[in-house]
Amino acid sequence: MILSAPRPLVGAIVWSRLDDDLSVARRDGDFAGYVDRRSPEAFFVFDGHARYVGTYADAATARSALGESAPSRRASCTVSWSRVLRALSSRLTPSNPSQEQM
Repeated sequence: MILSAPRPLVGAIVWSRLDDDLSVARRDGDFAGYVDRRSPEAFFVFDGHARYVGTYADAATARSALGESAPSRRASCTVSWSRVLRALSSRLTPSNPSQEQM
């Protein structure tokens, strides 16, 4: 018999903490956004397209900005690093190519 971790509710967000300052959200196995802690009181939230959602004073409120989380438990999930890196790099890349010449 093969045992597997309980699956979260369909549509619920599952969080993976990548380091002390970065948590990544997945919904139904797809990248759903991330929370980037910039200071002890500033948690920046970005959606699944790396668009800025808002800044929040604590991690729980920041995570809730992306929607309902799965029940609290350690979920075993694999994060697509290439998608996370694309999301993070897209916020560093100018959206207007003419700005790159400046």
